[in-house]
Amino acid sequence: MSATRIGTSHPSSARRLVLRRIGAAILGTGITLITLIALLWAGAAAAPTEALMVQDGGSAASVPSSDGPIVVAVALGRSGTDAADALAPYEVFARSTHFSVYTVAATSDPVPLNGGLSVLPTYTFEDAAIGAAPAPDVVVVPAVNDPAGDDETELRDYVVDGARSGAQILGVCAGSRVLAATGLLDGHRATSHWSRIIELEESNPDVTWVTGQRYVQDRGITTSAGVTSGIPAALRLMQQLAGDTEAERVGADMAYPSWSLDASTAIPVQRFAPTDLGVGLNAVLPWFRPTVGVALAEGVGEVDASAPFEVAGYSSATTALPVGAGSSITTAHGLVLLTAPTSAAPSSLDRVLVASSGDPEERASLDRWARGQGIPSSTLRTSSGHGGFDAALADLAAHGGPGLADSTAKMLDYPARSAEQAQLWVPPRPGALLVVACALALTAGLTPLLVRVRQRRRPAGHSVRMHSA
Repeated sequence: MSATRIGTSHPSSARRLVLRRIGAAILGTGITLITLIALLWAGAAAAPTEALMVQDGGSAASVPSSDGPIVVAVALGRSGTDAADALAPYEVFARSTHFSVYTVAATSDPVPLNGGLSVLPTYTFEDAAIGAAPAPDVVVVPAVNDPAGDDETELRDYVVDGARSGAQILGVCAGSRVLAATGLLDGHRATSHWSRIIELEESNPDVTWVTGQRYVQDRGITTSAGVTSGIPAALRLMQQLAGDTEAERVGADMAYPSWSLDASTAIPVQRFAPTDLGVGLNAVLPWFRPTVGVALAEGVGEVDASAPFEVAGYSSATTALPVGAGSSITTAHGLVLLTAPTSAAPSSLDRVLVASSGDPEERASLDRWARGQGIPSSTLRTSSGHGGFDAALADLAAHGGPGLADSTAKMLDYPARSAEQAQLWVPPRPGALLVVACALALTAGLTPLLVRVRQRRRPAGHSVRMHSA
């Protein structure tokens, strides 16, 4: 009888043991994955997306770039606006006296731009409604963080009113999401940032979404691909409104790579790839990210001002803080940007980058201030003398690796990439944080097993002591 009981019970006990071990492995693996995902999600949520709001700018006020006959309004959102989407086309048009360019927003309060800048708008949407702002011939619509949300109702209404009044509309990058939310794009061909196209095809099937084009024009609406594609798109509108000669002159000044009046609008069709791992890890592991001061002098160019913040934001490699001699500066074409004055700037800055345009004496003074604080300082300028995105990406390559700079240029849709630079690269800071995150997640996953082992050993030890007694 005893042998029979042993023979029939042993397989059942073995199965239970195997099932317990499988269950424990599944539980441990699940806890590990959930913990790792939670850590990465918390990191992504902690990453700043809006401007670091500094002082109020005092009595400074933005003004239109000139009294040119062709009026351009750059519309800014409440929910956070992409800096270069707004400021790059602004500079393109403002470099020509044929155009009068201004910014317009829901209120006169400082408008946060993603990446670290804040700008004082020239007019409000209410000013436009009562005729206090010149009626625009062109409305520039940058990407905003919540394009279909209630916060951007006034922005969408302003864009629709502009279109109905006959203004040309320029949607930059994911500014197409704002246009799609208004219904203006229904029945039109349009493009957007390459990472948004699939989502837009699903959410807005009445629009013919186009890939592989720098910009697309269709019946009064121009839409551009990723961030910096707003520059050639704006130049195209300038050519149509002010003529070839003016567009060619301004295009040469902007020095956008490979641009010309007759250049093809075709661009590579992009998609996320393993070589973008560094940017992804930077985005979800923001802790201990270095803080870089971007020193801005009076008269700085709008692209020179926005490019380092845009590169910092899209690479997620650094946190950028605007620094100036006072609480604000006025750009080359009348925009007021808020800055942290050197007298109140944090001493914990890891580096200072001095934008390459603006008042030379003030730039030299900002450089001396940084060095006097013991903070490494350098001018954002390439060896060939270029500032803007070329200089910001070159600085990123020097401090984060060429692979990270290449991936960031891809995110920005900036045509300054080479096949030799395309490489898988994990920057040291997020790489180390990933190891720590994996270790914490693994520890959490092993905790139930360690608790069971401890519980099993405790009775055994107690039995031995009782027997000895």
